[in-house]
Amino acid sequence: MGEPARETIQRAVSPSENLLLAALPGHRRLASLTERLEIPIAKTIYEIGSPITHYYFPVRGVFSLVKDMRDGVVEVGTVGPEGMVGIPALLGVGITSTRVLTQSEVVTDRIAVADLDAAFESSPGTRHILLRYVLAFHEEVAQSVVCNRLHTLEERCARWLLMMNDRTGDETMHVKQRFLSYMLGVHRPAVSIAAGALQRAGFIRYSRGSIRIVDRAGLEDAACECYAIGRENFARARLPVATAESG
Repeated sequence: MGEPARETIQRAVSPSENLLLAALPGHRRLASLTERLEIPIAKTIYEIGSPITHYYFPVRGVFSLVKDMRDGVVEVGTVGPEGMVGIPALLGVGITSTRVLTQSEVVTDRIAVADLDAAFESSPGTRHILLRYVLAFHEEVAQSVVCNRLHTLEERCARWLLMMNDRTGDETMHVKQRFLSYMLGVHRPAVSIAAGALQRAGFIRYSRGSIRIVDRAGLEDAACECYAIGRENFARARLPVATAESG
């Protein structure tokens, strides 16, 4: 697998903006080992079966973990400033079972697997926090399975938009209909139906390739309980979670 197209960002920002990385003991030393990158939207950083060479800690934006099946592509997990990409390597499996791509433009810190693994092995505090994140991520994936089975497409779409808003800090999201269909696990025409319903309710403005949240409180009311449950899972694991205000 080739390296992703990228350029190093030059910004007057803290190297510890990723909430999970900032929560680790000795995070300043770990941050000194990271490289800050900007990766464009819809760029794949790991294909299924690729060796995991680096952990990615998003500072802004969202990575999507997807499964490519004969009948289509479905998102199975998302990672924003609250988390990290590379859980299989952390658990001793050095290859990916999902394709990992950017769901939006992503600013991310990445650290070599060997560097973070050394801290994981030598620091009980680092190990405990990272394993709590693994649990919270697992719970989020499990909640998404329940959500896709029980809740309406409009509820799921509202939940997804809130999660994106939290992780990017942007009210306007530039996303193609095809890409949104991956995220919701439906065919493209269903995306227009769901987004159209939320627009008629006055919660969003939807046009080709762009969705803008205009009534977040209304969107929260329209979302299923899975949005709140996901945030509660992180609180239960004593982990920080991204919010629209902190984005």
